[in-house]
Amino acid sequence: MTTTFADLIQRGTLILNDGYRTKQAELAPSGIPILRVAEIGDGFLAPKSEDRIGEEYRDVIGVKLSRAGDVLLTTKGTVGRRAIVPESG
Repeated sequence: MTTTFADLIQRGTLILNDGYRTKQAELAPSGIPILRVAEIGDGFLAPKSEDRIGEEYRDVIGVKLSRAGDVLLTTKGTVGRRAIVPESG
């Protein structure tokens, strides 16, 4: 049996999106950390930014909020870098 990307998307196992574009008004001193493309390496994450989005925007971000086990793939800047979001977040 062959499984396609379309099958995985239909089951809700695979979600493809282009990330969340943060608006200046959503920035806050605490809350959800922002991961930038430059912080995704080849197989690892190297978060450096102190930027955060206020918790009140969690529902607006929706499925674009990274979760443990998600695969991140860069499509801007250095295209093709990838990493898996670790259990530690």
